[in-house]
Amino acid sequence: MRDLGLWDRKDLTREEKVLRIIEQARLLNSLAVQLEWTLSDSKRFVVQISRMWEVSYEIAGQKHLIADEGQTLLADPLANVTPDEVILHVRPGLWARSFLNRAGLAGGSSLNWFGYLADTVFRIDPYREPIASKLAVYLTLTWAPQIPRRKVSTLVDYAFPAAVREAAQHDRDARYNVKQSFDNALYVLSQAGWRITFPEASYPANLVPGWARPDGSGPQGHLPRGYWPAFLQAVLEVQPPGDIAQRMAANRGLPGKGGAKKPRARLQPLTGEEVRQGRVALGLSQQQLGEILGKSQTWVALIERGKRTPGQEDLARLRAVLEESGGEQA
Repeated sequence: MRDLGLWDRKDLTREEKVLRIIEQARLLNSLAVQLEWTLSDSKRFVVQISRMWEVSYEIAGQKHLIADEGQTLLADPLANVTPDEVILHVRPGLWARSFLNRAGLAGGSSLNWFGYLADTVFRIDPYREPIASKLAVYLTLTWAPQIPRRKVSTLVDYAFPAAVREAAQHDRDARYNVKQSFDNALYVLSQAGWRITFPEASYPANLVPGWARPDGSGPQGHLPRGYWPAFLQAVLEVQPPGDIAQRMAANRGLPGKGGAKKPRARLQPLTGEEVRQGRVALGLSQQQLGEILGKSQTWVALIERGKRTPGQEDLARLRAVLEESGGEQA
């Protein structure tokens, strides 16, 4: 009751408070998880849908001597009781069998989770700030060390429905609304601890949101004519909050800051097939992988066909991303 803000409510009876908790439990029990992956042996695509949480509740209270006509316990579990107490039992749904499963991991049958969602992400209200909430999840799950560059078009494609994006191509007001919503979402992320910068070389100064301008000039004024293509092609830099970065770095075995730097050994090259397999295992298209690396789709395609060899810096970034798929070879 305290967590839901019901404890100090004087306008609600205890029965009403318990009923509200039961309603929240029912809603929690209705959430679903959809997992998608490709079987490495047969290349078949699999979609699994299950409940996010399995919730059961024990309701205690005064039994009704006469139930309402036409009501049964199957139709309404509260038909025969006036509740004054409820005990919830919550556990992860069936999707969890594919995660945090040591035996499955050893046998190669479990899924590889490649992200970490912290309280920082869940503190963003998905109803009041839907764009910021979607971006927080996406940026967390696709975060790669030392690769902060993000293309605006990629973020817009993920965060906004197709109908909204299509309207923005033809309607000036729709474009303006998308730009303002995107800028506001970035502001919400910045307030939640995300470090967002707009490099002069890759993000036009006249498109930088007012809240991010170093001169403190405030809200953005009139947008320049023909700004939309430049806006979509702009590239910003995003780093997650410290708690997310530290946890993910620890999970990936990355060295922390402050340690003595060791001579960097020359990395062994990756074959084009290794890159392709790793990309497919992560569920990324060539264009999406290129965006994460700050490269073009053509660059990724040439690497996969063996027509181009990445330099040591690009190779290090490529390995940092693909190691999450288990497809990289040492």
